[in-house]
Amino acid sequence: MKTTISDYFSMTKPRLALLNIVAAASGFLMSRETIDISYCISSIFFISLLIAGAGALNCAMEAEGDKWMERTKGRPVPSGRVSIFGASLFGGVLVIFGLVGLYINVNTLTFWLGVLSVVSYVFWYTPLKRKSHLAVYVGAIPGALPPVLGYTSVVNKLDLMAITLFFILFCWQISHFLAISIYQSKDYEKGKILVYPNIKGINHTRLVMIIFAALTCLSGVVPYLIGYSNLYFLVIGLVLGVGFLYINSKSIKGIINSSGEINKWAKKCFFASIIYLPLLFAFMIIF
Repeated sequence: MKTTISDYFSMTKPRLALLNIVAAASGFLMSRETIDISYCISSIFFISLLIAGAGALNCAMEAEGDKWMERTKGRPVPSGRVSIFGASLFGGVLVIFGLVGLYINVNTLTFWLGVLSVVSYVFWYTPLKRKSHLAVYVGAIPGALPPVLGYTSVVNKLDLMAITLFFILFCWQISHFLAISIYQSKDYEKGKILVYPNIKGINHTRLVMIIFAALTCLSGVVPYLIGYSNLYFLVIGLVLGVGFLYINSKSIKGIINSSGEINKWAKKCFFASIIYLPLLFAFMIIF
């Protein structure tokens, strides 16, 4: 099969990468510091290389399992359009350039956080998700780091706000991913990826989602408590958080009897999560 530029581009997982890049840019804006535009563009560029490279390395490592899943079997590596070596080389080069750029042009702290992001995603989370359903918690670590990378690019320290950003993203991701794992449970089973619904059952999964939705709601108002945001943000943050928690907890009001109803509810939770986070971040920047 002929390899195209679009094959390499798709290995960077562009939709996921774009979300993480936007999160990093949001963290940049949340620093409340005077920002040099050229420095901002440079920092986001190197963070983007890091994110894209990690995605490509993930594609190389998951090639065998991806062959069996409907949503991933058409990817360049499992379909044979790109070799595992080619994907690994491509991802490795992007990661190296990203890390070197962060070290030279940004700061040492952001560099080490970038190292943690790649190591936890590629070498911890990727192999672990075929060994334990608890991999979701490890995967939430690199997923929570992009806004922190953007934030530390400017402030160059791990202060309370940086830790708060990490905690918000960490808790949010658990509910977000568990919702996906419910309506994609059969596909994950084909790929031998261990997820909560297939290991612990739907009821246990829903309970964990509710717990982390509640933690997301609580952590979402911490910026006000540490003096970062004003009262307007507190009110908006509470409204958004309570709404997010309500949608995640609706299932406990009755028994869901069919897989169709379960998947419908899980998709509502998923869409609620992708609405909640950008709005919270936007109001955090404004207020």
